[in-house]
Amino acid sequence: MGGVFIALFVFAYIGIWIALLTPNAVTLALRVADLAPLTKTWALAKIALAGAICSGISNPIFGHLSDICTSRWGRRRPFMVGGMKHEHDSQTSDGGLHARSPATG
Repeated sequence: MGGVFIALFVFAYIGIWIALLTPNAVTLALRVADLAPLTKTWALAKIALAGAICSGISNPIFGHLSDICTSRWGRRRPFMVGGMKHEHDSQTSDGGLHARSPATG
């Protein structure tokens, strides 16, 4: 019974990640192709590398900070709330930005 549950849980977890990441990956690739049609592979690789580097640096830092946090709301909650606020502000503030390709003016 335990092994079946774990297997189903793993497959469900993989399915959720595929469902959530595929639209973002495709949209990013299409956007990069619009902005840099001649070097789209290189541009997408640089964007992915920048995200991996930022994640590789920030995750251990914020993990350590949350481990030593002595807030009355707990160790993780202040960082979750701060991260949600930062993500919300980031998602809502870039709505008015319109990048143009040098080819289209």
